[in-house]
Amino acid sequence: MSVFSNVATLITIIAGVLFLNEVFHFYHLIGGIMIIIGVIRTNFAGKKSKKDSKEDL
Repeated sequence: MSVFSNVATLITIIAGVLFLNEVFHFYHLIGGIMIIIGVIRTNFAGKKSKKDSKEDL
């Protein structure tokens, strides 16, 4: 669950752009993509490690 707390940053950026008319820069996009990739990789890595530990038993 703590991995998904990183998505709060994306929600904050989107809310700032939509409601506060803040400027969306290119580095916001790059950072958002990096966060999404990190969350996805963490979730898939967690699933693989659980499978591997069950096979060892």
